[in-house]
Amino acid sequence: MKKKNKKLLDIIGASCGMFLLAVLIISLISSAVASAPPKGAVTLSGSAPGRNADVAVEVVTDGSTISGLTVVSHEETEGIGTMAVEQLPAAIVAENSLAVDNISGASITSEAIKAAAANALTEGGFAETQEPAESDPILSFLRRLADFIIRLIELIRSIVEIFQ
Repeated sequence: MKKKNKKLLDIIGASCGMFLLAVLIISLISSAVASAPPKGAVTLSGSAPGRNADVAVEVVTDGSTISGLTVVSHEETEGIGTMAVEQLPAAIVAENSLAVDNISGASITSEAIKAAAANALTEGGFAETQEPAESDPILSFLRRLADFIIRLIELIRSIVEIFQ
């Protein structure tokens, strides 16, 4: 019986290893695809008043997708406003929307970043992207596949716990 359990655990362990490797590969592919700007993307600049001075941003968009947002200059308070500078652009890109939550404790800087991005989009002739656009089908598939693999790994872990 012990030999049978050990063999089962070895198989499950190998399966987990393969799934983890698949998740890593999917993550790398997804990152590479996501970091490439879409065809027809343009870089737009905008600014808005922050707590201490104007906050300037660059937005990369093709008109329906915000594929990049960078704060290029600011004079926000270190450790407070800079939290928004570091965290908010990624949230906006991930949600493909300016309608994201402010960073707690850095509301003024958060609003300045969103306003600067809105100004850039407006000046570039694009409407603000408030609703997430349909994402790239490949990225959507890769995200769903990664979710499935993670759930499968959790199931395998549960099975292993039963046999231990």
